[in-house]
Amino acid sequence: FDVISEVCDKFQARWLTLAKLGTPRVNITAEMADVTLEIITKLIFGRHSINDQIIADIHHAYDEFMDYVKDLRLIPGVD
Repeated sequence: FDVISEVCDKFQARWLTLAKLGTPRVNITAEMADVTLEIITKLIFGRHSINDQIIADIHHAYDEFMDYVKDLRLIPGVD
């Protein structure tokens, strides 16, 4: 549970900072995908092996993959 708490605390601090700056919107779908991805990758590969850049790269690669298969219609419901 340490990894989950660590990641949640990190995102909570980010969201509080955004709120204090008056940022009106946060894409909660994207943010929660990032939270989930970070927790899973840190649990699989170790919390000290994964940094923010690796998480961003993995997320970007997934987005590129989904854009590719969307046009091919290989996965139902990806529109």
